[in-house]
Amino acid sequence: MRKALLFILACLSSLQLNAQWSGETNINGAYTFARNNNEDAVFKLKYQGEKYYLGTSLSGGHDYRRTTKETSITDLKTEGKEYSKYEDNELVPRKWKINGSLLFGYRFNERNSLDMDFGYRHNASQDTPELLSERYHYSGSSIITQKGMQLDTNSMHNNGVDSKISYTHRMLSRKDGTISVVANVLYNNQNEDKARRLEGELYAKNKNYRTYGNFKDLYYKIVASYNDVFHLCDNDLKTSVGLEYDNTHDYDKYRTSNNAGGIWRDSTWFHQSFYYYTYRAEPYFDLTYSIGKFDFHLSERVQWYIHSLENELEGDNKLLDNADSFTKNDWKNFTEFQMGFHSTENSTFKLEFSHSITRPEYKKLCAMITLGASEGEYFIGNPNLVPETINDIKLRYSYNKGIFVAGIDLGYSSKHNTAEKVLDTDTPVRVDDPDIKTVYTWVNTQRQQTLSMKLSLDVNSKDLSAKLWTIVREDYYHYKSKDPKTDYSYDMGMTLAANLNEKTVLSADMLYLSAKESAYNKKGEDLIANVRLTRKVNDRLSIYVEERDIADKDLVEETWNEQMTYSKTINTKSRNYSLVLGLSYKF
Repeated sequence: MRKALLFILACLSSLQLNAQWSGETNINGAYTFARNNNEDAVFKLKYQGEKYYLGTSLSGGHDYRRTTKETSITDLKTEGKEYSKYEDNELVPRKWKINGSLLFGYRFNERNSLDMDFGYRHNASQDTPELLSERYHYSGSSIITQKGMQLDTNSMHNNGVDSKISYTHRMLSRKDGTISVVANVLYNNQNEDKARRLEGELYAKNKNYRTYGNFKDLYYKIVASYNDVFHLCDNDLKTSVGLEYDNTHDYDKYRTSNNAGGIWRDSTWFHQSFYYYTYRAEPYFDLTYSIGKFDFHLSERVQWYIHSLENELEGDNKLLDNADSFTKNDWKNFTEFQMGFHSTENSTFKLEFSHSITRPEYKKLCAMITLGASEGEYFIGNPNLVPETINDIKLRYSYNKGIFVAGIDLGYSSKHNTAEKVLDTDTPVRVDDPDIKTVYTWVNTQRQQTLSMKLSLDVNSKDLSAKLWTIVREDYYHYKSKDPKTDYSYDMGMTLAANLNEKTVLSADMLYLSAKESAYNKKGEDLIANVRLTRKVNDRLSIYVEERDIADKDLVEETWNEQMTYSKTINTKSRNYSLVLGLSYKF
């Protein structure tokens, strides 16, 4: 560290007289009649010299948005009797953030340069939803009603320090040849605290549940690459060859307690620690070439991946004698191929193919029960999950005429070993608590196929920029243990920016989603729209007013089990109608 500081001071001692300052700041503030508000600010400053630069970036923000959620649950096979429940949940979330970074760069000569970026970030959030429930069930010919209240408090604090150092060498013998080495180091520490209080005749006993997690990550990544351009058959062949290496050390410690005298895991406290390690080495090459009316791009990566999970248990009479530990490694390849054809000056066809995998998140592998977001919901990971394999094919066509560009995209996707959220039928039996009925886990379904079509229209002129699109999808699910299923969905969106005059810009965006993940009959719709009016005061200062979330609704229908007898409907009503005032200043 001392040598690094001496190096920076030595560079600063050679400041040039023609160095200059540049920067910008953005400030936003919003308040709504529903007692929602959000504020954020960004400040950037850069000092540029002939051989060096110094810069900093600072940002912070606060967000408070209330919503209400109504939930209806029906189970037709609970002890052979009809069962339904209604929940009224008010969500009161708050979020805070502050980020800062320091930039430094030095150009030794025309061939060698050094860039460094050191940053710190802090993010925090707190949710205090209050949930009121009513349950109905039959006793003979009579209907019995029970009521209950659940109060959840969820808080999270995340602190991270990251650095990025890159060194670039431009080859003397080749104009476009460069060798670069980039190193990233990230340290992250997150505390997550969840508390739940259950009261009322709905529950067997009044209880206070609490789970506390302390997650620490240490991440390294090094990328070495060689980039060059070769002249082949009167055309340029762009190449990139490199090697990526990274590893993650993740230490997570959980503490769970039930301090109201109820029985859970046969004890009132429970500790469990997990150590998660990953190592990845990935050689790759990228090629881009054009000849005549054809464009080609090929990218190939071969990934060697090792990941392991170790655990440490504390205390007596634990639910799980030992969460599953594992060490796994595999070789996987990633392929991406594109071919474009310019049939005319205005028309272009493009064929794209990609083969990739998606590995399950660490939290989906960790066999630790944590609290869910709704009454009676809990989660436990599945260490036996395997990566999802994805093959994508797209055929794109675009036609441009004047200020208009129209396009149509046809797509086919095939996914194997998709990880889906399902009810865990084993864990609740092993938990000696009648209030814990619904525990989720993840399993690999057999296959998912998707057909999609996207229509788009772009308009670009001096005073108007607009984009409209719609996407229609058909998802076909193959299951190992139940009949196949087909779902249909569509999305629509729009963005608009219009110059009303030389100093005033009107912009808007809208997004409508008809469905989300649908593997277990989960359907939904969501509509969000925003409008902004920006006024340029002078070359440096701009002010704007924005109406956010003019339309915002969320409706979800979900079936939880394979027999399709346990269904859930959620209707979220937003109070996020926000009027935002902001300014931007460049100096």
